[in-house]
Amino acid sequence: MTQQTRVLTQGDFGAVVRNSTHAFQMMDPDTQMGGLIVPGGFERRIFFAIGKNTSTSTHTPYDPSFAGETFSLASSNSSMNTEQTYDVYNQPSFNPRRDAINGTAPANTTWHDGPNQLGQFGQPYFVANGFGPKYINNETGYQIIQPLVGPTQSGDLNFTTSTITLSSIPPNITIPTWNIPDVVAFQVIEGNLWVQIANYDTAILSTGDVALIPGGIDFKYWTETYYTKIVSMNKGSNGVDQQLIARGGNYSSVMFPNTWP
Repeated sequence: MTQQTRVLTQGDFGAVVRNSTHAFQMMDPDTQMGGLIVPGGFERRIFFAIGKNTSTSTHTPYDPSFAGETFSLASSNSSMNTEQTYDVYNQPSFNPRRDAINGTAPANTTWHDGPNQLGQFGQPYFVANGFGPKYINNETGYQIIQPLVGPTQSGDLNFTTSTITLSSIPPNITIPTWNIPDVVAFQVIEGNLWVQIANYDTAILSTGDVALIPGGIDFKYWTETYYTKIVSMNKGSNGVDQQLIARGGNYSSVMFPNTWP
């Protein structure tokens, strides 16, 4: 397989599959990257590398002097031994390509200028923000589902993840109650999301906030703003995103219609 490189910006997605060599590098001094590690465990190594949690009177996310520090990009098998516990193996001879043009290498690869498809099981792939498959569900207002990982892609890892763009709810519509056997999690990308779990008070989530709903628990979610976008992470092959897709239809836009159905 030809080595692929992408320059990812906000909303872009890359899937790293088992037995694939990969590397990534932050290019800006202040970057936030979200990652879904399945199965879990390797995130402990990331936390260890970052160091202990700290807090300051101003609650700055990190010490600004950290941006001026330099670190060796070299690593050895001995320094990477602890990562083998998570089936991660150092590849000291790997030389990632750095010849990206317009955010992609090889040249003329479709990236932010045409549709991207999800890969087959075991195949790494990239999806540019808004350029992947799209579906629309209009049962309770509009929800646009853009799958990033489906049952085919996750295989035996048994999970799915999608972005969901929500409209407000039209008059005389009852907010549905969900109950899914497996764990569901939401993270807000933009806007505000109202979430009620079991009989607890409703929580209003804003950008970056996360809600985790255990399997077998009643819950509701909706927005009272005109536009909200979230990431839906689901264990199993019949989570929120897949059910919305099954009861919806194909769609070609990242924005919902300007009239109610």
